[in-house]
Amino acid sequence: MKVYIKAAHSDFSPGAVFYGRREYDDVLKFGRLIKKYLEAKFGISAELYSGHEPEEMTEDDLLIVLHRGSNMKNSEKYGACVTVKSNASADIQYHAYRLLMGICGKRGFRYGGVHVFTEKNPHKSFERSKPQKAFLFMIGFIDSAKDNRIFDNEDSFLAYQLSFRISEIIKESENEDHG
Repeated sequence: MKVYIKAAHSDFSPGAVFYGRREYDDVLKFGRLIKKYLEAKFGISAELYSGHEPEEMTEDDLLIVLHRGSNMKNSEKYGACVTVKSNASADIQYHAYRLLMGICGKRGFRYGGVHVFTEKNPHKSFERSKPQKAFLFMIGFIDSAKDNRIFDNEDSFLAYQLSFRISEIIKESENEDHG
């Protein structure tokens, strides 16, 4: 199993922008940290990408998609949530909860819940992605001062926590395959 980390958007299409802060820059930075910890601390192969899904990705791999939200209508909205595919099993939904708890809590974001993909969700490419273990993270709102403080001050800690939980899921999957 390989871990793929998708930094949403691109340099040419930066996603949400708020007072010069760009979604793409934030998710790329966070994705790099996750990749670093997965490889250096846990010995797990990870690929960071933006744009189209890598051809070599399979349904047995694990996909983390990183986004940041923007909600100018309600500046009080903040926190992190994770979306799973519409056909996600109860196990995958539980994994999503465990992963989300890695970036929520006392030093992290406000818990925004685990959601199942619906037609209202604008991320159709996520729903069509190959891996069954696919998780779309909304890591705070770019127009929330509170979320930006957490993102700026706790990014390394949160990336480590998320990487640790990813490593646990991979170990459990390996044990199931060999058990």
